[in-house]
Amino acid sequence: YGQRSYVDIFNSHTFPCDSEATTLDINICSGEKFDFADSLLNRLYKNILQGIDKEIASDSKQLTELQKLKIKNKESESNIDVLIKEIDFDKRLKQSIIKSQVQWIKLRDANSEVVAINCEGGTGCTAEINSGLLEDTLLRIKQLEAFYYVYD
Repeated sequence: YGQRSYVDIFNSHTFPCDSEATTLDINICSGEKFDFADSLLNRLYKNILQGIDKEIASDSKQLTELQKLKIKNKESESNIDVLIKEIDFDKRLKQSIIKSQVQWIKLRDANSEVVAINCEGGTGCTAEINSGLLEDTLLRIKQLEAFYYVYD
């Protein structure tokens, strides 16, 4: 998707079910919207991790090449130090993003449980739950997109 925001992709997507009027149809449609947003989030998350992995691989390759040269001068030692720091940074960043995503999923699910209990027994409860999941997912996409643009 290049530099196009995943939220913009979601917002420009046409859902055939948008014109539905019955409660059942609205409940189903809300699930389709959440599923689409969730697929965008998953793609974004995967792209971020793959981008970081590419940076690590590239820096590791450069580091190995520099170390093979066995040239010992201030410039080569400085370049080696920089690459080691960049690799460490990217590894820590990747682990932090993974940890953040795991915690976010727990929070999203807990929020969804609150909504479910609050609307229990209502005919539109499914749509209300899905709407909350959708809102949380679109917000998470916005939070992660800054990383995507760095590693795209």
